[in-house]
Amino acid sequence: MKRIVKLTESDLKKIVKRVLQEDNDGGDNPDTESKNPGLGGALGMFDAMKDAGKMKVEKRKKDMISTIKKSEDVLMKWLDLHNEYQTKDNIKDYFERFKDKSIDAYEDFYRNPDISKFGYVDPFRKSDINKLIREIAKLYETGRQSTNIARRFYKIASDYVKDINDGISKINRGEKMEEIDLEMHQLSDELMSFIEDNPIMTYKN
Repeated sequence: MKRIVKLTESDLKKIVKRVLQEDNDGGDNPDTESKNPGLGGALGMFDAMKDAGKMKVEKRKKDMISTIKKSEDVLMKWLDLHNEYQTKDNIKDYFERFKDKSIDAYEDFYRNPDISKFGYVDPFRKSDINKLIREIAKLYETGRQSTNIARRFYKIASDYVKDINDGISKINRGEKMEEIDLEMHQLSDELMSFIEDNPIMTYKN
């Protein structure tokens, strides 16, 4: 049975130091590269490992931006849809303010893609998102569609919010980005298609 051992930077330093001491034969100073030919190679390997770790972190940041951007696209679509058909000014103003705060949250994340900090300001974790879903469902209900369309929107939108929050939690836990990214993109595409296929039809149209 294979065991996976995780090494910290401190562990790696100890290993390099021990290798250097074994190569030293007791005469040269292992801390001086010019006196120990093996030192440069060992430290070079250590630096390469650190560089590889940094590259992995940077790639993960780029992947997160793509994934979070998809959720922003969905939210902005919902907000634009609501703004277009909402006739009550107080409700429209409420969600205009929510939109402004959401845009700020996404912009801050793109400047510094730290998913642990984004978790506190993520619009999909706010109670406003559930209010928005209810208001859009009401717009479907007062339109000329069947009530089944309103119920269907409410169900898939609520499921989407849950899945988005679950996905971001998985990203925080360090789970495989490729699988999360694919799942979140599929959910986004499904929801966007539903909105396109079921436009809100009010009497003003």
